Amino acid sequence: MRDVVITGLGICSCAGIGWNTFWESIRSGRAAFHVAQMELATLRVNLVGSVNAALDADSAYRSSNTPQVAFNRTFELLSNAAALAIEDSGLPSACRVSTRGGIVVAIGGLSECMVGSDCELRSCKPTHPLDRLRQLPNIGAALVAIQHRLEGPSVTLIGDATAGVQAILQASELVRNGVVDYALCGAADARLTVDHVAEMAKRQQMSPATSASNACRPFDIAGQGIIASEGAVLMLLECGETASRRGARIYAGIKGSAVGRKECSGWSTAMCDAAALFSDNVDGIIAHGDGTPASDAEEANTIDEVSRRLGSHPLVTSVQGIIGHCMCASGVFAVASTCLALLTGTIPILRSLREPVNASIRFARPAVSYAPPHRLLANTRGEHGTIVCVALERVI
Repeated sequence: MRDVVITGLGICSCAGIGWNTFWESIRSGRAAFHVAQMELATLRVNLVGSVNAALDADSAYRSSNTPQVAFNRTFELLSNAAALAIEDSGLPSACRVSTRGGIVVAIGGLSECMVGSDCELRSCKPTHPLDRLRQLPNIGAALVAIQHRLEGPSVTLIGDATAGVQAILQASELVRNGVVDYALCGAADARLTVDHVAEMAKRQQMSPATSASNACRPFDIAGQGIIASEGAVLMLLECGETASRRGARIYAGIKGSAVGRKECSGWSTAMCDAAALFSDNVDGIIAHGDGTPASDAEEANTIDEVSRRLGSHPLVTSVQGIIGHCMCASGVFAVASTCLALLTGTIPILRSLREPVNASIRFARPAVSYAPPHRLLANTRGEHGTIVCVALERVI
């Protein structure tokens, strides 16, 4: 069994394009939300995390890396993130041709793939011969595989916030077991459509805040809900020995993961099992923390319980207060932030935390001091109660 490390990171988010811009925004603590003003019958959504401004600011890169056939917005973000990840990994073209690569990605449901396609196909207007392909959820991964000559497995998962993390774990097993030499993995979600946001608003998940300074306050008693967002994160995984031999920059090593279910003490089970991979010695947690009172309280209380059981006080933070809830990609953003925290030796502060839901937890605040982290956990909670906790470690 081979060690698996992350050597490439491609990010398209409302906080910026590329991991440097993204991480600068995360560390600054500035919310990246934009005014939406969506009129949804009797509901009103004021803020969303749109990638438009970030893409416009990086239009030169966007135009040079978007495939000629842009099927929809999700696939556009996926393609951009893939190109960024491969470029960032420094994997030579000759090496990619002589070795076997694969791709495992998650996209957020079928609705975004379907937008516009059925209406166009039912109308009398002329349609492009490839329009039907827009309805295939796996076409994004296929396009990336063709574009970058990935001749190994091409897998697409569809699901909630945990689907992207599951994609990373599946890809890591492909590399660990020698099925591929390297793998692209991650998630993309761009369902900022009126129908999808309206459905979230009806479930009372959306924050009614009109100002970015008060919106989406993870682990704060005054938290009112999530900010719907979009984005894509793709990572390049490869064998640790191979990465070291070619002198690659290593963001983090994937130590393992644990899964739990909400109805079966899921948070506690997943976090304890993941912490056990580090012999219960965990420096920090990039938590799910989406700003919804019930979910945040449940996660915070479990973190407190697990910390007491382990006899440690890990530093806790969340990035959703800055970039919002990227739906299917939200878990991958947590993993990416964990990688960058390990690479830079810094854990970002928890934005807008004034009165925590659990005062016993050591939240990341400006006045809190800590040593550079070596072992971190990334928490993700899915819409249907699945909880995934990924253990990542610094590789020297």
